[in-house]
Amino acid sequence: MQIETGHEQYSEQVRNFAERWSAAMEQIAMDKTYRALAEFLEGDTLAEECSSLGFEMDCGDRFNQLYGVDFFWEKEESLESLFAKVSDLKALGSEIFSRWSYLNHWATEAPSEYHTEWFKAAFHRLKELAG
Repeated sequence: MQIETGHEQYSEQVRNFAERWSAAMEQIAMDKTYRALAEFLEGDTLAEECSSLGFEMDCGDRFNQLYGVDFFWEKEESLESLFAKVSDLKALGSEIFSRWSYLNHWATEAPSEYHTEWFKAAFHRLKELAG
């Protein structure tokens, strides 16, 4: 996947990316053993696609600058409600890349339903932002 120079082409590429990964997350959510989630986290495909779209593995820095480091600690709100507040496509793409990288390389917790739901909500919002 190559980044196209025009805004419409880029938005279409991001939308296609988000649609593919949203569908993948729906399939992953059906696997209650979390084996499919573990395989997603261990693969390199997402990282390659994020890089090609210009998303950065920045440990969430851009996202935290825009939305605050405590953004996801708001437990009274659903993930969908929280993500609805996000309006920066690049920051969200980089947050997805950073979250994947964290879970792939450094996390000590086992993959769980929360992680699947987080990615589902993130890809859904990314698709909305891409138009």
